[in-house]
Amino acid sequence: MDIFIIEDEEPAYKNLTKLLKKYDNTVHVVGWVTTVKSSIEWLSGNSSPDLLFVDIHLPDGSAFEIFNNIEINVPVIFTTAYDEYAIKAFEVNSVDYLLKPIRKERLSKSIDKFRKTSSKNLEINLIRGLQQKIHQLSSDRAAFKQRFLIKTGDKFTYIETKDIAYFIADGNIVIAVNKENKKSIVSHTLDDLEKILNPDEFFRATRKYLLHISSIKKVSKYFNSRLKVNINPAPENDEILVSRVKSSLFFNWIEGKTI
Repeated sequence: MDIFIIEDEEPAYKNLTKLLKKYDNTVHVVGWVTTVKSSIEWLSGNSSPDLLFVDIHLPDGSAFEIFNNIEINVPVIFTTAYDEYAIKAFEVNSVDYLLKPIRKERLSKSIDKFRKTSSKNLEINLIRGLQQKIHQLSSDRAAFKQRFLIKTGDKFTYIETKDIAYFIADGNIVIAVNKENKKSIVSHTLDDLEKILNPDEFFRATRKYLLHISSIKKVSKYFNSRLKVNINPAPENDEILVSRVKSSLFFNWIEGKTI
């Protein structure tokens, strides 16, 4: 069985290949790439493998962009740290998902499921259904704001929404803090941002903080039924405390449930 892996984290890639060999030592990993661009290049220039393992979040964008750029008639098993609520939409098309960290038992079940679909003989209407769902999901996400214009003196630049860890309100100013802890002033209120950002990715934890899901490091119980949220990068000399009223909404958001 020939397998192609799209995964930007080397430790995750090594763990997956190790588990694949334990499952079946005849498995052949024909290639490994780490970005949307290199995925498109490899899949466009090589023979189709039997199965793809695809991480959703890549350094240069969402893996869904791969499917929007080229036609892929190969069964896919998605891997993800937290987007299981999005991937469940694909299960009807015999496409599975694995939550990181990937475990041997779950991987075995996923490949067994793949083999029952007869590999490359997977019905073409199922593949087309997958393509349509991916296109629809990508279109829905595209409706939300993808980048922000940043003005510094007489110069302009921009920041990608996917690179923002959180927004913080400081008086009448709202600051976007990226994953490298670089701060940029944006011309929106937090109320405005809640309307134009993807609610699957951003949550208004407090009056001051609008958090991206990838920034969440740890959540712990706090005094008076509140939640203390640790994020990365951590804000200076400040605590993020989710109120008792919002705590259930916050957990639903983390789990990917409708809020």
